[in-house]
Amino acid sequence: MRRAADKKSSRRDADKTGRTAALKESSTDQPQYGYHPTIAIASAYTGTFCVYLVGNLFPNLPVFPYPWSKSILPSDQAIEGWSITSQIILALMFVFHFCRRTVETVFIHEYKRTHTLFELVGTHIYYWGFAFWMGLSIREDLGYIPTHMPLFVAGVVLFWVGETGNCAAHLQLRDLRKGKLTKTSAPTSRALPRGWLFSFVSCPHYSFEILTWLGFALASMVLASFGLMAATAVVLLVLSMQHHKRYQKDFDGKDGRELYPPNRGALIPFIY
Repeated sequence: MRRAADKKSSRRDADKTGRTAALKESSTDQPQYGYHPTIAIASAYTGTFCVYLVGNLFPNLPVFPYPWSKSILPSDQAIEGWSITSQIILALMFVFHFCRRTVETVFIHEYKRTHTLFELVGTHIYYWGFAFWMGLSIREDLGYIPTHMPLFVAGVVLFWVGETGNCAAHLQLRDLRKGKLTKTSAPTSRALPRGWLFSFVSCPHYSFEILTWLGFALASMVLASFGLMAATAVVLLVLSMQHHKRYQKDFDGKDGRELYPPNRGALIPFIY
């Protein structure tokens, strides 16, 4: 009798445990509640270049004291009309970047989870704060003097190299997502990136993103631009290593899975 009762109790406990596990599993399959990532990110990017233009063009705005605004390495050779021309060029570069990122957010990227209120507000404050600071710092009417011409040209070139590489990597990742089931010999949650952009690092799109803001910082030579570049680099250093370790875990060379290239870095070839 006691043994029969123990068996029934064990079965009840097992059934309870199974129902609890099934409930937890089903709860993870429920749709997440929050802010749609495409809308959240696209609105942040669209607002960023709008806020930049407000800081860059609107009159009667407060002036930040040096070195918080104006060039930290101004040229000593005055070229007539170059100050306003460089301001326009930098504004076009900034607007182009965030217009491109908005288009990519809507038509290229895929997001697997919603954004929390904290993420939504934090993203907007981060981008809009830097945008206003940068726009206000690069104003000819508030005393902005462009940096030396060779440095400006080098910065512009680096910016466009970064933009081209970043966009190309995003397109390659999109194409990889579409055909990942035909490129692996065993089912995995991710696809193994290939191609010249991914030959040396796991996240070339992050590498080129940093290059973009390095170029903008060199071309503008304002503290705000270097601040955005540094903040971007810190965030992407962390994210790239997380992606890199996830790739290594998914492609461990076991059970028919491919082995992740051991010589491939996370963000900087041969260094990191």
